[in-house]
Amino acid sequence: MNPIAMMMQMLTSGGNPEAIMRQIVSQNPVLSPALQLCQGKNPAQLESTFYNLCKSKGIDPQSIAAQYGISLPQK
Repeated sequence: MNPIAMMMQMLTSGGNPEAIMRQIVSQNPVLSPALQLCQGKNPAQLESTFYNLCKSKGIDPQSIAAQYGISLPQK
């Protein structure tokens, strides 16, 4: 199962998303900066970070979400 699918499954089943992120990072240390970026942020701050990162890289957030079967509210 891919990491995003694992995270979505955990979120929908009421699991601890931080635990799955730590597991994913332990398997792929390149993702460690992403985990550090997310730690200590509330959902609104994470959403803002996501949109800001997409904007800074010239990436459409909707296209990223669509790749993982996620629908985002229109901004």
